[in-house]
Amino acid sequence: MMTGPQEPFSPARWRSGRADLRNLIVITVGWIIMIALVNPIGDFPLNDDWIYAEATRSIVRTGDFRLHSAIMNLISHALWGALFCLPFGCSFTVLRFSTLTLGLGGIFALYALIREIGGDARVALLGAATLAINPLYFDLANSFMTDVPFVSLLLVAIYFIVRGLRRQSNLHLAIGVTASFAAMLDRQSGLAVLLGFAIAYPSRNGWKPTTLLIGIVPAALGVALQVAYQRWLTGTGRGSEVLFTGNLIPSSLPLFIWRSLRHSAAAAPYIGLFALPVVIARAVEAWRGSGGRRDRWARLVCAALGPLLFGALVWRGMLIPSLPNVLIKSGLGPLTLRDTFILSVNDPGSSPGVDGFWLVVSALGVVGCCSILYEMAVIVSATATLRGREYFGRQAWLYCLLVMTALAYWGAMLVAVEQIGVLYDRYLVPLIPLVIVSLIAARQAVDTGGSGVDYRAWAPLPTTLQLALLTCFAAFSIAATHDYLAWNRSRWLALRWLMAEAHVAADRIDGGPEFNGLLLYDPKYQRRKGKSFWWVVDDEYVITSGPLPGYKEYRRYPFDRWLPFPGSSIFVLRRSPADGG
Repeated sequence: MMTGPQEPFSPARWRSGRADLRNLIVITVGWIIMIALVNPIGDFPLNDDWIYAEATRSIVRTGDFRLHSAIMNLISHALWGALFCLPFGCSFTVLRFSTLTLGLGGIFALYALIREIGGDARVALLGAATLAINPLYFDLANSFMTDVPFVSLLLVAIYFIVRGLRRQSNLHLAIGVTASFAAMLDRQSGLAVLLGFAIAYPSRNGWKPTTLLIGIVPAALGVALQVAYQRWLTGTGRGSEVLFTGNLIPSSLPLFIWRSLRHSAAAAPYIGLFALPVVIARAVEAWRGSGGRRDRWARLVCAALGPLLFGALVWRGMLIPSLPNVLIKSGLGPLTLRDTFILSVNDPGSSPGVDGFWLVVSALGVVGCCSILYEMAVIVSATATLRGREYFGRQAWLYCLLVMTALAYWGAMLVAVEQIGVLYDRYLVPLIPLVIVSLIAARQAVDTGGSGVDYRAWAPLPTTLQLALLTCFAAFSIAATHDYLAWNRSRWLALRWLMAEAHVAADRIDGGPEFNGLLLYDPKYQRRKGKSFWWVVDDEYVITSGPLPGYKEYRRYPFDRWLPFPGSSIFVLRRSPADGG
């Protein structure tokens, strides 16, 4: 049995513990304030979470798990939601709070992970706050989507694996591997952590047959668990076969590589933008020209690469928000109604000045990308020194774990996108904390390994920029999530009035995929020409964000919007008699 070293009590350790407690309280209070401001109360689905809610309800109502039209494992997600439904009832509000609870747990796990790899309390707070106020993370945390619970389980798994490898503790390793299984039973890509562990374990304990075998066993068990789960689903009639990357071999390797490069290029400014509060210090360092001779070429290359990358994104039409789903021109979404989602009309994001705003945001994303590249150049520079090589050599297992997990996850996403046909921006959410932790771990190595750079000597400017960025991110996330919830609340108010007061049957309404899927889902549905693709039988009544040709306004439901966009009403439209087919 491996045992870890015990750290003696000291005043410094006491002060550090007090700082951690203070920071965790700040994070918790901040998270609660953000939730209170957006007001997530409301028994209505968001995005695709009606699918996952049905799986949870099957557990609560019958005690049996049933997978309802999903391409992911989902069972750990459904069980977590059921824990909240049993005492409080199975409303979407309760399910939303189950995700918000696990979302806070993921922020705590990221904080603990940064502390475990050697980051001080200030750096850990910065990293945790960067994740908490991320628009994708916060918006998805206010739903019952699987993305945030998956990220939380992923971070818990990595934290315990890192702690177990650092302290040579079998107990922590066992907890980490178990959490990895839980992440995998939410989304199949949780297997990425186990692949990272397969490399990290022998790297930490020596490349020997025994350590190689120990490292591979959890990954092999994960694959076996995935196969067994799929057979259990199909064999017992609980669901169809879920998407598994082992079944998704690309038909054309060159075409797959080309598409993967395009997807990675589209994702790059997002990652740069979302990591900017953490990497801005290196950006300022490059701007000020601090560092040794080895950094000179890195600064020149990054300075030249930035305009080229930005120009390429403009030329290819890949500026943020080019990837579909959550982040949209008018804030956060998706705005899943026939007019905004299919016909691309009545979209508040088409207002004047919006393109300029996203041009600036994309430029910040490019700055973040170049800052990450500069960070990598500093790392390479640090390894040129004897002290740097020694330090990086001792920490090689940590970089193997983090980098391999990120690469395995991204590779799985690229393969899955080949079958799905689209790369959603929310698929990037797990990469955000992985990039943050990797950068902080590398920075610790650089500063300890003797790069000749002390970025803390000019801390006030980066701190001011970091606070400004965090404030802007938080303001946008809160306002945009509030608007998305208000938009949906107004939509469901209109739909409930239409059915309860106007006595219109659900099959005569096009209310968006959340409404039609929740009430009319049919796996044998055949799409009807001229109608939305989401199980619409008859679209005599349509819920929209504005007027449509061939329809007359029947009723209107205004709502308060915090972002400065027009069109703050939901419309109930009825087909004109002349268009009665």
